[in-house]
Amino acid sequence: MTTIDLFDELDDAIARAQPSAARAWREAQGWPRSAALQGIGGGVARIEFCGGDLYQPADREGVGTPAIIIPCWPGPAPDHSDDLVDLLAWVPGAGLFTRRGIADVLGEEAIRQSEPCMGITRPLRIFADPGAWARAHTWNDRGDHGLVVIRWNRVRATLGHLGGAVEFVASDVATGRRLREALQPKAPAAPRILVTAAEQVAA
Repeated sequence: MTTIDLFDELDDAIARAQPSAARAWREAQGWPRSAALQGIGGGVARIEFCGGDLYQPADREGVGTPAIIIPCWPGPAPDHSDDLVDLLAWVPGAGLFTRRGIADVLGEEAIRQSEPCMGITRPLRIFADPGAWARAHTWNDRGDHGLVVIRWNRVRATLGHLGGAVEFVASDVATGRRLREALQPKAPAAPRILVTAAEQVAA
């Protein structure tokens, strides 16, 4: 099994984003330079899809799909390299793909920042995509200003404990509707009840 060095891959993607053509492409996709300068992310790489929502870096120059590479930290960014849990590849128009399949959200620290503390809460902002998340970033933020959902099928496990205690603020109507649907409990399946043939005869 191949070992994945997330920090080396992030470093490589950041280096690839330095030439002016790569920076111009990244910014044209909606990723601001200020976010990249402050460690929020914004590397550039060509990737190949591995099935599901996983990706790997393309192994040859000129092959693969261009993507913006964003680190997924469990705390404020940029955290220690040992704490890098996953990399997110954002392909505008095509979706979100992770390197290891671990991260459920981008901006995990925002969840902790929104949890009630001594009766005080702050709204949890949910952004439609990483570009909107990065554009909302300010110099005072370290990736804790809100989050992007990577895996919508995990929303109830990730955010369900905040329901009723925290206000969710979606960046647009479509994201708000999707969030509401994802947080609603699913109706339990009706149990399948069988009766043995002997019991039917006896009745």
